[in-house]
Amino acid sequence: MKANYTRKQLADFLGVSVQTLAAWACRGRGPRFWKRRGRVFYRAGDVAAWVDDPAAYDATRGERPFARAS
Repeated sequence: MKANYTRKQLADFLGVSVQTLAAWACRGRGPRFWKRRGRVFYRAGDVAAWVDDPAAYDATRGERPFARAS
């Protein structure tokens, strides 16, 4: 697995659309991400943790809140 993924790379890796990842992010779902110069990135460790236990990162349920960098 890579160290970091762009939204497009992660969408390809997960087999979902870029729009799906964006929608999840708007709803507080999906793996943690950060933005740099207007681009969205995902750390491999956060992706792996989310794949192992997606519900733990569901911010709408409040189980593991986290701050997202803007």
